[in-house]
Amino acid sequence: MKGTAMRTMVPVYYPSFRCIASSCRHTCCAGWEIGVDALSRERYLGISGPIGDDLRKWMREDEEGEWVFRLREDGRCPFLREDGLCRIILEMGEDALCLICADHPRWRNFFSDRVEMGLGLACEEAARIVLHEKRKAVMIPLTDGEEESLSGDEEAFFAFRDRVLAVLWDRGIPLTRRLDNLEEAGLACRTGNISGWKERLMSLERLDESWTAALESLEDMGESTGEKDLSLEQAAVYYVMRHLSPALEDGLTRERCALAVLLTRLLHALSRDGDIAEWARMLSSEIEYSDENVPEILEWILSDEEAGAL
Repeated sequence: MKGTAMRTMVPVYYPSFRCIASSCRHTCCAGWEIGVDALSRERYLGISGPIGDDLRKWMREDEEGEWVFRLREDGRCPFLREDGLCRIILEMGEDALCLICADHPRWRNFFSDRVEMGLGLACEEAARIVLHEKRKAVMIPLTDGEEESLSGDEEAFFAFRDRVLAVLWDRGIPLTRRLDNLEEAGLACRTGNISGWKERLMSLERLDESWTAALESLEDMGESTGEKDLSLEQAAVYYVMRHLSPALEDGLTRERCALAVLLTRLLHALSRDGDIAEWARMLSSEIEYSDENVPEILEWILSDEEAGAL
């Protein structure tokens, strides 16, 4: 990982994001243990007064040797107040937050000449901003940095990604047809109709009963149109920008592009009724943010591709 001298690139909508705190219907401060990075833990150990006592009381070391905040019996962070506000921020300021809390819902990908950063769709406000954006989600500089040279593999990666984005930004045709074009051009492995994925998706780890019900009623959809077409474009570009770069390590370029296609088609099918941003948030929470589910889907895509080549 490079230092802070690297330039940071973000999607054009990134500067619009602000945490909506107590107005959030799906708080990020509940449902999972919150990791406490080493610098924050060291600071918390030296805080005096009632807040310091509580910080030390709720920190614990997990089975992997990582420090976390234990959750209350209701699954909420012990510092999340009933009004939805954070006690740490109120009593110590935003700078006192541990790294994971200060960073959420941001994601980062690191390259030789830049850091790319964006907003994760598991956050309802981020999903609203991303999917309601009208401009093409081009990357713009957030901070300047020293010029660095790309490796040969990185140059090939960016050339491939540029081809994918050019297809996704062809607004003269429906987004659903653009997804087909990615497969026909050999940029993404073929994933087939979304209904054929129902059994596989039902076998994955699931968090919410409403997600189970949504998968059970999953069916194929026709072409996307109007405002939804634009929202699906934003989602597809987001999935590509966030999930394609690990191909520099694992070589699964077409498979990861197929993952973006599959997630977009799934969002299209799920959002036949209701707010597409809320469906994107649920999809992200259930699949995209899962350390188990994304690798499983990639393995299915890879095995299907290998079987088709036999």
